[in-house]
Amino acid sequence: MQGVSVAGLERISIRLGALSFHLADEDTAALRIELRRLAGEYLAPRIADPGAPLVVAVVGPGGSGKSTLVNSLAGRTVTGTGALRPTTTRPVVWAGDVVPATLEGPLARLDGIVVDTGPPPPEGIVLVDTPPPGTGAADQVLAVADACVLVATDLRYADAVAWEMIAAAARRRVPTTFVLNRLPEAPEHQQALLADFAARLAAGGHVARSAGEHVLGIAEGPTGPDGLAAEAVAGVRKELEALGSAENRSRVVRSVTGAGLVRLHHGLDTLRTSVVDAAVVRNELLDPVRRIYAEEIDDLATAVVAGGLGDVVADPDAVAADLAAVVTHRAGRAARRAAEAWDGHPVGSRLLGATPGLWSHGVAVVTDARERCAGWRSGLDALVAPAAGRLMRSSRIRAMGDAVAARALDPQRNATSRRARRLTRIPGVVAEARSRLVAALRDILEIDAGRFMTAVGAGPQAGVLSTLTLDGEAGR
Repeated sequence: MQGVSVAGLERISIRLGALSFHLADEDTAALRIELRRLAGEYLAPRIADPGAPLVVAVVGPGGSGKSTLVNSLAGRTVTGTGALRPTTTRPVVWAGDVVPATLEGPLARLDGIVVDTGPPPPEGIVLVDTPPPGTGAADQVLAVADACVLVATDLRYADAVAWEMIAAAARRRVPTTFVLNRLPEAPEHQQALLADFAARLAAGGHVARSAGEHVLGIAEGPTGPDGLAAEAVAGVRKELEALGSAENRSRVVRSVTGAGLVRLHHGLDTLRTSVVDAAVVRNELLDPVRRIYAEEIDDLATAVVAGGLGDVVADPDAVAADLAAVVTHRAGRAARRAAEAWDGHPVGSRLLGATPGLWSHGVAVVTDARERCAGWRSGLDALVAPAAGRLMRSSRIRAMGDAVAARALDPQRNATSRRARRLTRIPGVVAEARSRLVAALRDILEIDAGRFMTAVGAGPQAGVLSTLTLDGEAGR
């Protein structure tokens, strides 16, 4: 992954933020968000400042004692504790002079707070108390963490939620300190629980071998205003101090950023494939819509030319309204046919579920059809005005407009001899009226078809595939 720069990672993050996956499934949409944050919120700032303190996320099931552990390590109240669950509802950062840039995104989104007064955490470490899993807050902090402390209790360490977080840390190659909290007083019971947890971790490949020393135990004990006694958490503090040493900090950053770059590389491969797949699906959905609406448009145009709409001129004052009713009916029929085509497609069916109105013509098509058909009819008066005579009375112009409308819709219809002679003064007036009507009807149906285009969303931008890569930072 040579040649990857901070600027390149930031560009990738921006491009991922602008990329639309309207047709993607939930997994692909989640992957896009994950990779955008990985590139922009973790890798870019961490590689830009490898010497910044390690972000250590304190994670675990609700009620496992995470906040009490942080307060105990600080020797003061850093984060709230209590019987109410969850007590911690947003990330609380215990920091010294420096808050790593990798925390900026999660803290802004999650309304996190920073506590930087009083004794600082162990050198080279920033500790983050997280809300329990389920809200997504812990996941967002863990996604930018360099290491984590997983806290469970003797009653909760086998819960699925604890193991999901262990797996998430392992995928990022984040070093994890395992703490089994609130152990019973009896030493033999403590050892049995620690050994069982260690055996489970070894079976999952999270520790090298099944041994109780891979898990730090904290016995149940009296809790004061500032947490447990210092000796109760001495083992955890020792682990954090070792982790924050300059040598270990450098090793951890190299390992976690290296794993992150590999994850980003493979994830971008997956997204590029998804972009191609989405383009195929988009065409599969839009092709029948275009074809069906085009058929309705062509059929209407043929009907206009052949005089198939001659019935609407029976009442000259109702021509526009009658035409609007005809094209609205055609829009409804086209919409129903297009929806039926989508209903047999897995993605189309999902879009119909989210937009049930696609089964019929759009609400706006009624008003649009009336306005456009009325506009067509009123436009004929201006078209025939030069042939209306020198007096150009409005009644005469209106009568000639009616005559043009009638001839345009019914070629077999004869105008009065006087009007016929006047129409001959404007060659092609009937053909022009017919052409304008076809254009108006086409616009009405194409606008209604646009609802399906909106449901599908915009297609991928040209060249997007070449920008979603880390190889030589192509597309920069």
